[in-house]
Amino acid sequence: MKCICYAATVKRSKNTYITLFRALKEATENIGINLSPSYHMIDFEIAAASASKNVFKNTRITFCHFHFAQAIWRKLKKQNLVSEVREKNVEKIIADIIALPMVPKHLVHQRHFATKPNIWLWIMSIKDFDETTTIAIEQEEHQQRQTRPRHRKNIQRDQDLFNLKQKLEKQCIDIEEYCVQLRHFSYTYMKQLDE
Repeated sequence: MKCICYAATVKRSKNTYITLFRALKEATENIGINLSPSYHMIDFEIAAASASKNVFKNTRITFCHFHFAQAIWRKLKKQNLVSEVREKNVEKIIADIIALPMVPKHLVHQRHFATKPNIWLWIMSIKDFDETTTIAIEQEEHQQRQTRPRHRKNIQRDQDLFNLKQKLEKQCIDIEEYCVQLRHFSYTYMKQLDE
């Protein structure tokens, strides 16, 4: 069974999400369903992820990669750094940061040196949640269905990402080339978010 739930809340705090998830769990128990999802897809709200881990102990949290990029972009806007990001050397660093979740786990440590030495502190600060960030094609493969109607350009982008990952896994390209090509996807996100 695939469970989908939409909820409107006034606040996006951890306590609000805990209350919501507990109420949802209680409501399903009342109708004889044991709600213990193995997977919980979240846009990129840390409070929701933390609350989900609190209520659903064995649930694996995954974040949408686009919303990951959006969270970084919002933080840059909040800090009034968007004009600095447009400088080529800074833009490349931000694109590498956005691409970092798509780098295989065993190569992340190696790649952080290529991005910026202090990025490791940032990575460690979010690592506590033991989350993974997935792209849409991985979500759909897991669910064995599409999550919603897709635009042709998004389907093509996901296929390109999948093919790129296959090239890396088959060692047709090295990690450097993989990250250079990932950066182009990050630039696309950055352009969309800047508009």
